[in-house]
Amino acid sequence: MKKLLTLISLMLVLFCVGIFAYQWEEFPGFFKPFESLAMGGVYTTTAQGLSALVLNPALYEPQGFEMFFYPFVSNNLFSVGSVASQLISNPASLTELASNTELLNSMLGIHSYTMLSGAGYGDNIGDVSVGGFGALQGSVFWNISLDSLDSAELGTWLAYYGIVGASMEFDNLSFGASVGVGMNGSVIPTTGSYPLTVDLLSDPEGALDSIPSDFSNILASVNKAFFVTSIGAAYDIGSLRLAGSLFVNTAELLRNTQLYWLTVGASYNWNILTVAVELEDVLNQSKSLWRKLNMGASVDWDFLELYGGLHAGWLTGGIALDMKFVKIGFASYVTEYSSYAGFTPEQKYTITINGNF
Repeated sequence: MKKLLTLISLMLVLFCVGIFAYQWEEFPGFFKPFESLAMGGVYTTTAQGLSALVLNPALYEPQGFEMFFYPFVSNNLFSVGSVASQLISNPASLTELASNTELLNSMLGIHSYTMLSGAGYGDNIGDVSVGGFGALQGSVFWNISLDSLDSAELGTWLAYYGIVGASMEFDNLSFGASVGVGMNGSVIPTTGSYPLTVDLLSDPEGALDSIPSDFSNILASVNKAFFVTSIGAAYDIGSLRLAGSLFVNTAELLRNTQLYWLTVGASYNWNILTVAVELEDVLNQSKSLWRKLNMGASVDWDFLELYGGLHAGWLTGGIALDMKFVKIGFASYVTEYSSYAGFTPEQKYTITINGNF
């Protein structure tokens, strides 16, 4: 029971500080901010602030001190949250909850609750823009199907890291690069490959056996060093921007290999309207063209911003209030328009907070 409560507590922590992500969409050292997610996933021509150091350093423009906080949750949050609160207050209710049909239906399928929180600083040194940040990132993931209870999946990973980078502009051409180092690790399972595969019919205790017995053992599992680097370029022709970026991770936790994430795109800005299209993860031959294609648009009225887009079979959307020091936004995968794109069929929502001083 102690292990079960540890898992529930860990999930609640990730519910409170999260970022929009799916099983393989986000990974240690790489993330997409609210604007990108609401705008169809585009980023290589539109990245802003500290996130540009990861997505395309050529676009980085210092904004002083910045902090970001992205809670992002699955559409079964209320059901799972209610269960977690009941178990914490009354662990003996586990047997009763196991027969709750509404709960079981909400748990089926692929779900992930992931987190990102961080802060950093940037400034101009002559003609060079320099900045850096530190971040904490993690994810809880499970995949349960009534048709295949002998191969349910469960996983949790955590990472912390720091990244520094710089950009420089030459007339209409900009270049940028960043480097970073951090530690990541699989908390569930602590050994073996990620995610953990459990037979819920013949070995239901297998999942609990791989859960750390207490929180003191969690950080001990975050023991794998990784290095990241990102390089990018952008060329502006009037209101048209062409850009490309390459993100590299030397020890990507989820795939257990080196990662090369190349993205190219174009965007056009007309007064308050920006439209963008790009091909993401170009080098990945296992993804279809529709899976790689991101398209989006945004309208900026200074204090109010609207976003929309198409990403991996989903229609995305969002709205943000941009005040002097704080930007608060809401984003969602609104509806799935194409199963052919091969994206995880899970609707998600987020309320995000960004601050700069």
